[in-house]
Amino acid sequence: MNEEYKSKVYWDNVALQIMKRDNTAMVVAGDYEPFYIYKRNKFLNFFRTLNFKGLSVIEIGCGPGGNLGYISEQGAQKIIGFDISAKMLEIAKMRFQNLNNIFFATYEQDNKLPFSDCEFDFALTSTVLQHIVDDVEVEELINEICRVTKSDIYICERTEIKIKRSFSNVGRPVSFFKKQFENNGFKTESVKYLNVQISYFVCGIIRKFFGKKNRNEGENHSQIVIFLQKIVLIFTVPLDKLFTSKRDLTIIHFKK
Repeated sequence: MNEEYKSKVYWDNVALQIMKRDNTAMVVAGDYEPFYIYKRNKFLNFFRTLNFKGLSVIEIGCGPGGNLGYISEQGAQKIIGFDISAKMLEIAKMRFQNLNNIFFATYEQDNKLPFSDCEFDFALTSTVLQHIVDDVEVEELINEICRVTKSDIYICERTEIKIKRSFSNVGRPVSFFKKQFENNGFKTESVKYLNVQISYFVCGIIRKFFGKKNRNEGENHSQIVIFLQKIVLIFTVPLDKLFTSKRDLTIIHFKK
């Protein structure tokens, strides 16, 4: 494993930053900025087409629980929010303490999900597998997700044409995920690219030149970054529809 990136410590620290936000900004387990809100809304537009009524659902890497409330509203029978960070789960528990169909869990044993075989109808990850930088560990987690799921799995992850690595993030090819899930008996049903390329690059430039140096992930951005992103997104969002790419944020559906 990368010796500098310790995922549990890292995301516990991000959770501490999230706790400083107001309630409306506690939905995401990372940076809360105009670009991220735009990207998340594209994900939610797809997410809202899914039917959870009467299902048992697990979200692996639920963070502060941004997706769990919607799954509950859609009539899921049982929902498990699973996360490596106990502090992330503290936020989620606080948000959903009055709902009796949402429960929370974390690892009891390294790389093993504390659930029975085929316990859930539906499993979901959203920008989680990309933050597991060790390839063996990500394969082990995929095996576990497949083990506890009886029907449908959706992953929303960063994909690249070939593997690209950074400090806390790895973009892997769609073919990597297809192979891992198909080895576990899950067929690839669909691949959808959300296409936010132009906005990603332009907003990244704004972050680099106008953002706070050595800012921690999850920490609030400066007002100038927020203002400039709001302005440029007016122009870049239409361009995202024109300049499409088979990379970055990708939703893949697997079915047994």
